[in-house]
Amino acid sequence: MNQDMHTEEWVECPYCRRVIQAPNEPDVTFSCPDCGRELITYSKEEVNNALTVEVPTEIDKWNWGAFIFGTLWGLFNGVYWPLIFTLVICVLDLLSDFSIFMDIVWIISSIAISIILGINGNKLAWKAKPRNDIAKFLKVQHNWMVAGLVFVFVTTVIWFAIIEDAFHILKGLQSPE
Repeated sequence: MNQDMHTEEWVECPYCRRVIQAPNEPDVTFSCPDCGRELITYSKEEVNNALTVEVPTEIDKWNWGAFIFGTLWGLFNGVYWPLIFTLVICVLDLLSDFSIFMDIVWIISSIAISIILGINGNKLAWKAKPRNDIAKFLKVQHNWMVAGLVFVFVTTVIWFAIIEDAFHILKGLQSPE
């Protein structure tokens, strides 16, 4: 047998976190010498294939729900990096005493996150929580889009009402009676 071939490799026990030697062959059962738990080896190719999620071409399109709701959409679809990024920006904004620079960073990063999620939202959601039913996945994303558009419409109506009231108040203040 060739001495250059490694029959064992160093791995971390998932239970006790100790670094131990494991057989370098797939489907071999062995025990951790420290904690005694039974472990099994896997082929690296099988693990890499299991970690690679195929994204159907039918879902590779713009996602309005992800664009409009961003972080909230991410929470419900298993895409957590927008929340983490938003929290980091919030903490930095607090630490900078709400500086104008951080407000600009906040606005730019929010727009960037929305655009990234709009473009890649379906792929990110599919990879985060792989589904078997493409039609059901698209229906859920369609519901997010409808909710997003309703939200934008209602928000726009409320803002116009507020602005109109503000103009009436200002007009009343300016007219000498």
